[in-house]
Amino acid sequence: MGLFNFLTKEKREFSAINSNQDDLTKILEGSTETPAITREMAMQIPSLRAGIGFIADLVSSLEIKLHKVTDGKVETISDDYRLKLLNGETGDMLNSYQMKQSLVRDFIIAGNGYCYLNKDRNRISSIHYVEPSRVTITPGIDPILKDGKLLVNGVLYNNYDFIIFAKNTVNGLNGKGLLDENSDILELAYNTLAFANSNIKAGGIKRGVVKSSKKLEKDAIDYLKSSWAELYDTNNSKNKVIILNDSLDFKELSQTSIELQILENRKINDADILNLIKMPLSILNGTATEQQYNNFIKSTIVPILAQLESAFNTALLLETEKSDGYFFAFSVKDLLKGNTLERFNTYKAAIDSGVMTINECRYQENLDPIPNMDILKMSLGNIIYNIETGETYVPNTGQVIGDKGIQDTSEKEVI
Repeated sequence: MGLFNFLTKEKREFSAINSNQDDLTKILEGSTETPAITREMAMQIPSLRAGIGFIADLVSSLEIKLHKVTDGKVETISDDYRLKLLNGETGDMLNSYQMKQSLVRDFIIAGNGYCYLNKDRNRISSIHYVEPSRVTITPGIDPILKDGKLLVNGVLYNNYDFIIFAKNTVNGLNGKGLLDENSDILELAYNTLAFANSNIKAGGIKRGVVKSSKKLEKDAIDYLKSSWAELYDTNNSKNKVIILNDSLDFKELSQTSIELQILENRKINDADILNLIKMPLSILNGTATEQQYNNFIKSTIVPILAQLESAFNTALLLETEKSDGYFFAFSVKDLLKGNTLERFNTYKAAIDSGVMTINECRYQENLDPIPNMDILKMSLGNIIYNIETGETYVPNTGQVIGDKGIQDTSEKEVI
C-alpha cells in the first residue's frame, strides 16, 4: 500500500504542472468533477472570441435613427437629443460604440445586457453600461402580470430605469446565453486548447508513473521527485534527463496530443462554436460570397438589431411618443448593399417601374438631391386603371374610359 500511495501522490504532483494540465488529467481519467467554464475562460477560445467580436463590431458601427410614422409616411427625426447619446457621447466613460459593443457581447455570452438611464424627470441625462455580473434580478411573484426590480451593488432600482437586452428570456429581466445553454461544448473547446498548450510547453513529454521492483529509500524517492519535477518544469529552458536504473520502470498514462488528434478536434470544436453563434467561417476568413454575406446579415445580424431596437424603444421612449408613432431603428442600408453594378441596376429598375424617384435613389447613396427630380417616371405606352372608380385613363389620347364608355375630359382634372 505504501508504494501505491507513493505512486498516486507522484502522479498528482507530476500532473500539477499548471492548473490547465490538472483539470485535463481529471477528464482523461474519467473524473466529472471539473469546474464550470467561466466567461473569461470561454473568451480564450479563438473562434468564439473572433465570432463574437465580429458581430459586436458590426452592430456597434451602425447608426441609430429616430423615426415617426405620420399618415402612413415615415419621417426621420434628426434633432432629438437622445440620438447623441446613442450615436456619440453617452455621458459615461464608455462612448456609444463601446456601449453597444459591450451590450452585444453580454447578450451572446451571458444572455443579458444592461444600461442604466440617468434621468432628470423624463429627460435622459446619460446612459451608463453595467456589467451583468453586478446585476441581481428580483422578479415579481405574479407569473402573468410580470414585474421586477434590479439590484446593483446593494441598491434597488426599477426595471424602467434600465435598458434591458435579454436573450431567451421568460421574465423580461434576464435571459440565457452560451454559458448557460452550451457550456459543454465551450468546456470541451477550452480544455482541448489548454491540453495542446500544456503539451507544447512540456515539450511533448508523456505523462506516467514510475514503477519500482523494490522498495526505495527516502533519499532515492526525494531525488527522483526533484528530478522529475525539473523534467516537467515548463519554465526551465535547460534540457533535463532522468536515468532510470534497473529497478525502475516508466509507464505512460496518457496519449500525446498527436495521438488524440488535437488539431482535428479543434477544427470540429471551432465549427460547432461558430454554428452556435450563427457565424459562417467564410465570413471570418473573407472568402464569403455576396449571397453568403447577405444570408449572414439576415439570419444573424438583423435579429440582434431587432431585439436591440425593441429594448431601446421600450426604455427610451415616453408612452406618449410610442402612441404618436415614434420608434428607434438602426440604419442598415449599408449592410445589404451589393456591388456597384448590381446596386445601380436595381435603382434603374426601380426608377423605370415608377417605384422610386431619382432623388430617393440618390439618398440611398448618400448623395445630395437634385431640384425637381422628386417625380415618378411613367411610360406613355401604359394605361392607368383606377381600382376605386373603375375608370381607365389613356395618357396617349387623354381619354378616360368608364362603365359608360369614353368620357369627356375637357373639364375634368385627370390625376
